[in-house]
Amino acid sequence: MFHDLGNLNFTFLVPSALFSEEKQTRVILEAVRLLGVHVQRTGRNDLLAEGAKFSGHAYYHTKGHSYHHGTLLVNTDSGKMAKYLNPSPLKLSSKGVSSVASRVCNLKDFIPDLSIRSVEDALEQAFSQVYDSGIEQVSLNDAAHEMIEVYRAQFASEDWVLKGERLLEKSVEARFDWGCVRVDWDEYQQVFKEVSLFSDGLDADFLDAIPAALRGCSVDENSIHKALETLAENTPGSTSKEKQQCISDLAQVICSRRS
Repeated sequence: MFHDLGNLNFTFLVPSALFSEEKQTRVILEAVRLLGVHVQRTGRNDLLAEGAKFSGHAYYHTKGHSYHHGTLLVNTDSGKMAKYLNPSPLKLSSKGVSSVASRVCNLKDFIPDLSIRSVEDALEQAFSQVYDSGIEQVSLNDAAHEMIEVYRAQFASEDWVLKGERLLEKSVEARFDWGCVRVDWDEYQQVFKEVSLFSDGLDADFLDAIPAALRGCSVDENSIHKALETLAENTPGSTSKEKQQCISDLAQVICSRRS
């Protein structure tokens, strides 16, 4: 995800029982329509204006809490965005494009005098309409500012920035209906020794726990299935059917790398 001062970010933070992807997305769609731009939703997490993406969304569910995060490109520097973003070729090909720049637009392309403040106002109005509720502003206290500084330092650290580097011996990457995934691992005598997994799948608790579940497991489809099925039984989140599909896909793609 690329951020600059021409990009407005939003996050819905709600108890999972109140999470509504449809309703939350409607707030964003209605806000942009209030500004006078014709927009539509496509796929799982993209909003388009005249066929180009101006908003991308991501979702995270963990321990009874859910998050819906997204961007609104108002006047982003598309040249820098194309330079610094390096998405998986699998994800780009699924959109039918060859680069980041070829599939995005700014809302200011349609409304030349548009400002960040006017988009914020439209979001507040749309939220009030969709949720039939007023807006209450919350000010950050000193403790919140201190916590922000802790996270700022964490996300600026070398450990965080470089944690996605391929340092393990084997790696496989694939795209499925439930999301993109990359699995890196070392093995010894056909047993997983170290495992890393990176994914934009929605079942965060389950996906985050997979590396630990695979360490010490034999690198074959049956063993992977058994290890991950045990994990799935003890991890809340997506449905059993969704987890089974994820398990099957992962077992097949990992073992295909070894053949």
